[in-house]
Amino acid sequence: MTESIKENVEHIVDEIKETTDKIIEEGIELTKEKKAEILAAIEAGKKAMEEERKRIEKHQTGKSED
Repeated sequence: MTESIKENVEHIVDEIKETTDKIIEEGIELTKEKKAEILAAIEAGKKAMEEERKRIEKHQTGKSED
C-alpha cells in the first residue's frame, strides 16, 4: 500500500511539473507577443509624432512667410 501511495504521489508530481512547464512556456510566448505589440505601438506613436512635428513646422514656416 505504501508503494502505491508513493507511485501516486510521483505521478501527481510529474503531472504538476508538466503543467507548470506548459504554463511557463505559454507565458513566455504571450510575453513575446505582447512585447511585439507594444514595440509596434511605440514605433507607430513615434512616426505619428514626427509627422505632426513636421506638419506644425511647415504650418509655422508658412505663417512667417506671409
